[in-house]
Amino acid sequence: MDYSALSICKGIDRGVCFVYSAPVPDETAPKRFSGARLRKARMRLSLSPRMLGERIGCTRISVYNWERGSSVPGGDTIPALAKALRRPIGYFYE
Repeated sequence: MDYSALSICKGIDRGVCFVYSAPVPDETAPKRFSGARLRKARMRLSLSPRMLGERIGCTRISVYNWERGSSVPGGDTIPALAKALRRPIGYFYE
């Protein structure tokens, strides 16, 4: 069975149910790092990319690349970002 769509009976005419199918989000899909959320959290604290980089021990270019989505921070860097930006680790994923 395909559980990728949710079916809802919209009306019955002569014993036939008209079905509307809508996509259901896949809760098991891996979450992706969000550069937009990183930028939002950084801006909320009025930090420049250079200032954030200094706090977590990386370059401003790395911060720019993460925010633009051209690269993703490593596993050890994400907890440092969360701590420096006062956000839970899950905030940076969507």
